[in-house]
Amino acid sequence: MVSHCRSSWRGRRAGDGGSRAAALPPTPPALPPPASPPLPVPIELAPALLPPPHRLPDGPQSAMAVLQLHEAQRRRRPPPAAPFAAAQQLMQLCATLLLHVSAGTPPPPRLSRAAAARRPPLALLVASHVREASRVGALARCLASIGGQADDPPAAVLLSWSAADSLRGAVRAAVAREGAAWLTAWEQPAPLKQFEHLALLAHAAAEVLGRDAWVCFCDDDDVVHPRRCAAYAAAIGALPAEVRAVGAAWNARPVVAEKVAGAQHVDELVRAGRVQMCSGDGQRHAAWDEYFNYAIELQTLLSFFGTACPPPARRSMYADLALLSYIKNCVLTARFKPSSAGFADNWAYFYDKPIEDTGAAAAQGNISGGVTSTDADLHAARRLREIGSLPTIQRMSDSELELLASQQRSILEIYCQSFAGAPQPVPLPAFFMLGKLALLDHMEALGYTEFALANDANLNKLISEQIQGAACTFCVSTIPSVSSMSPAAPACSIRARSS
Repeated sequence: MVSHCRSSWRGRRAGDGGSRAAALPPTPPALPPPASPPLPVPIELAPALLPPPHRLPDGPQSAMAVLQLHEAQRRRRPPPAAPFAAAQQLMQLCATLLLHVSAGTPPPPRLSRAAAARRPPLALLVASHVREASRVGALARCLASIGGQADDPPAAVLLSWSAADSLRGAVRAAVAREGAAWLTAWEQPAPLKQFEHLALLAHAAAEVLGRDAWVCFCDDDDVVHPRRCAAYAAAIGALPAEVRAVGAAWNARPVVAEKVAGAQHVDELVRAGRVQMCSGDGQRHAAWDEYFNYAIELQTLLSFFGTACPPPARRSMYADLALLSYIKNCVLTARFKPSSAGFADNWAYFYDKPIEDTGAAAAQGNISGGVTSTDADLHAARRLREIGSLPTIQRMSDSELELLASQQRSILEIYCQSFAGAPQPVPLPAFFMLGKLALLDHMEALGYTEFALANDANLNKLISEQIQGAACTFCVSTIPSVSSMSPAAPACSIRARSS
């Protein structure tokens, strides 16, 4: 069986396509021209905001139409080399379309005709859990690059970290050595997930700088360009007052694996062509778009944690996707890119995953290395054992059943995070039905064809409860019914694609 989901915070950054979704309309509201004089760093604001969710004129016009599209695409899809990745892409496409259909046609936002005369303080947030010795050096390298921020350094750099007990002394020494003069760090007594760290950092930043400050993010093994924060500060200062987030959808990656000592070394590799720019256009279909690319107003980030990412969601492997979905679903967002001066003048940050690995990861359709079981997964595994209509499942070991239940829950968390910050509640019948259809598609992709063919009341009940649990984790807002749904909605026991 293929183990699904990812074991690190950045598993989808290898270009598996899992974050791709629906194409969006070509005419979003325009941004006013940047303020004069020109931006002080070599970047250019994009001419348009990210378009908010709304019903697409050439797409499905009802929730039922989204369900029908999912099944039509699934049945027409030839057996791909990466069936799991194909199932995930279809799920995220249809989840996005369901969200858009539910949003209707909202009025376009009204923007100031001139850029805001603002220079809010900018904080850089870093979350780190150090599990192994090699990560100590990576964190030290990251902090050294942050300490080299030039021109317009951040007003504060805040680090929350935890570590294996055997590594705490080494991490303390690295933090003290690299960031003593400018870093505010908190050592957490127990291991925390990335977004548990970030929630603490967001509240700490509000106390230090106020809720009108902005924040950007850095992973603990990145190398940061000396002018990365200056680029964000310049972009923020040129935005209309109503805009609450800005994204720089590019970074630097090696062509093949490279051992990088620091920012100056990355510069040398860029000049040699051994490190290249990887970019996305910031739209929802951009494989490279992720929350690390964004700066966001602190009040907006706090609202995300308060309304869409409660403590259970912060412990999910997909909290990062939820923040990205939230930004795109309910936050007025602009983009910027390297200017004509070129990528070499600001490569934003270096991520060490080689470009050449992208094709292999996509071909395998393996976007992660495993999942961590929860108590709910153990309970679901016991219930799967009781389903007599699935003889293959009856022959599985307890550990295999536990993995299967974890995979089910994880798939549904990916599904539910897509609705974070949805501008309107989604119709409950369609939400549940699409979740069931997508889960069965994934199960078939993982080799559980018998599972996808089953029509068992106990199985359907278990799936419904798993969807409800994932929806509660990510605070999905639904409405009980909608006129576009009919009593003839397809049953969740949709048959698997014919071989």
